[in-house]
Amino acid sequence: MAPRKSTSTLSSQQFPLEFQADDDAWYAIRLLLHGKTLIIKYERFSADYDDFFKAAEFMNLDDVESFGWRFRKVSLQLQDNECIKFVGCMTICASHAFAEDDLCFYDAIVEKVQHKEHQF
Repeated sequence: MAPRKSTSTLSSQQFPLEFQADDDAWYAIRLLLHGKTLIIKYERFSADYDDFFKAAEFMNLDDVESFGWRFRKVSLQLQDNECIKFVGCMTICASHAFAEDDLCFYDAIVEKVQHKEHQF
């Protein structure tokens, strides 16, 4: 899923949930229920990227539980100037750029902290 220009002026506080999409990355979302269809709207993505899940598509409780594991509260993202807050065993939100216009975010666990001057 490639980021698009923001289609909304909503703040991340209005997107308190993240959803693990088919590319295994986590995205800030908001949920809408339309009849028996759950609509997942991705922050900073156009409606073309909305996902739709119909209740009838879930065949058993295992399907529902597996789907439930794809939701979580929004991960905090530390900026470069906040690196002093990193400690070992801390879970952080890390990004990886696969291409110039393809940036995905993942959870990572800090194994060791080495304080150095930033280089880009």
